[in-house]
Amino acid sequence: MRGLYLSVLDGRRALLLMDNAASAEQVEPLIPPAGCLLLVTSRQHFTVPGLAAKNLDTLGAADARDLLLIIAPRIETQADEIATLCGHLPLALRLAAAAMVKYRNLTAADYVRRLRDRQQRLQLIDASLSLSYELLSEALRERWRWLAVFPDTFASDAAAAVWVVEIAEAQGLLGELIATSLVEWNETSGRYHNVNFLGQSGCHPWLCR
Repeated sequence: MRGLYLSVLDGRRALLLMDNAASAEQVEPLIPPAGCLLLVTSRQHFTVPGLAAKNLDTLGAADARDLLLIIAPRIETQADEIATLCGHLPLALRLAAAAMVKYRNLTAADYVRRLRDRQQRLQLIDASLSLSYELLSEALRERWRWLAVFPDTFASDAAAAVWVVEIAEAQGLLGELIATSLVEWNETSGRYHNVNFLGQSGCHPWLCR
């Protein structure tokens, strides 16, 4: 199959997109020949020879607003509030804007009212983050749920105290959660941030039971 794949692309200039890749093993057979460009998106962190990694974090207020207005200009004056309600997360912003494009009978003001409801916000990004959660071992799921005790950023020694483990073990566990994009790491501050199903600190309610 790879031979056929390469023969189709040989001598061509093509832009290929692999969305939500699971692993490097899944990507490597699909690396195209010279002259083609492959874009890979994934919630997993892995390396593939020849690919440059770029971590997509939350957008700034202006960039989030611009993204909404590029996709759905009719959002107009509601763009800033929708961006805030979406936590400035690119995925949530794209889904919100797409909804405004699809449902022409839904006004921007109506959509804002729906987004103010917690459950509506969950539905925007639930599917993407739930997949990352489901791929964890049950033990690691439980570790992640315990991080809901932190209302904001936290250090590795704080996680170690909550988990009742040594700091070195906590750092290893946090590294696994970073690799699945369920925890973010700020290299400048040396602190962690727990990503939940709302794109904010804390935890999805059904995960915290």
